[in-house]
Amino acid sequence: HYRILKEDLEAFARLKGMYPLATYNPSKKKILIVDDDPAIRKTVQQILSRHHYETEAAAEGFEAGLKVPTFHPGLIILDLNMPGVNGFQLCRQIKRNPDTRHIKILASTGFDTQENRDRIIAEGAEGYLTKPVEKETLLHHVKNLLS
Repeated sequence: HYRILKEDLEAFARLKGMYPLATYNPSKKKILIVDDDPAIRKTVQQILSRHHYETEAAAEGFEAGLKVPTFHPGLIILDLNMPGVNGFQLCRQIKRNPDTRHIKILASTGFDTQENRDRIIAEGAEGYLTKPVEKETLLHHVKNLLS
């Protein structure tokens, strides 16, 4: 039996500088906040910064897609309903890309329906929040997803 554990293979690839794992190393302290509401972006950034997370923000999906390869987030807090590239499309793109599919996604929406919940989980999101979000609830989800 010559099986290799996934974690061992990934550790070996990083150690040897092998693509893609060696070139993309997300940080468990980096969070990308994607929301078209500037007040929400600012508030979430302030909460997370006070708890020693490094944050970046994007106002829509296309901008977020440009930031992911350079910022290397461990988590993306993603609004579902945005103009242009929406949260569903961005989640799908991130989860289908072998270089980024390991990034955790916490979806958030002010339009809580079972259809939205089922659809974003089917796209690969690991968590789901309904706006407005309580500070402690947000921190609980972030901590669980990044641990």
